[in-house]
Amino acid sequence: MRSKLNRALRMSLVVLVVALFVTVDLHAQNPYCQLQWGMINSDRHVSGQVNTECPNSWHTAGWGNWGVSSNVGRETDGNQFQGWRYIDRRYQWNSCTRDHLQGDCNWYNTNGCTEQSATANNAHGGGYDRLYVSCPADLDYDGIPDVGGCMDITSYSILNNFMSLYEQDWDGDDFVTTLYFPSDCCTAEFTCGVYGCGAAASPWYPSTYSTNPETGVSTQILTLMAWMTFVDDPYTPCGGGL
Repeated sequence: MRSKLNRALRMSLVVLVVALFVTVDLHAQNPYCQLQWGMINSDRHVSGQVNTECPNSWHTAGWGNWGVSSNVGRETDGNQFQGWRYIDRRYQWNSCTRDHLQGDCNWYNTNGCTEQSATANNAHGGGYDRLYVSCPADLDYDGIPDVGGCMDITSYSILNNFMSLYEQDWDGDDFVTTLYFPSDCCTAEFTCGVYGCGAAASPWYPSTYSTNPETGVSTQILTLMAWMTFVDDPYTPCGGGL
């Protein structure tokens, strides 16, 4: 009887220790910095043959809005990869170069009306992220934290970038090409204060490979860190460092 009681007591002690450990772990200090990021493309160029909107149909014959499916987001019917001709509330591309000869400035807008280009910055993906940091601390005792918080973070990277382009139609989207970018693309570097910082961006990186090179499609991209702000742990706030 006594041995059973001892075993029960030991089991209760184990359960209590585990419960205390879990409680302590759940309430450890976990301040973080929240940020908004985006992947931006610009200097879009089409110098070859794209024939995804042929033959003529009842809707904007020859023209098409292009969407992007990528490592940072899905294709949407929006402004992910804008062209240069404004039709039906979208900046569209000549998507039937077979039927419209180079030199016709109604269908081409650059390099002597033999190619197409668009320069506006477009976001083809984006979102929010949180990065855990140390508590702010006042090392010189002047009442102002000078280490920790968002100062812990000096860069933000989106790597392994690719963009698959589709000409969009009500009856199904048509694949144009997939573009790939250098392996070191793209890291935004910055210097933040304890409580956050404003926008920063990586350098521009041009596309280096196309799965359909005959299309002559190219662009450049960067990582944008739009803003960052410190968020304290609501359960165990940093306290004295703030």
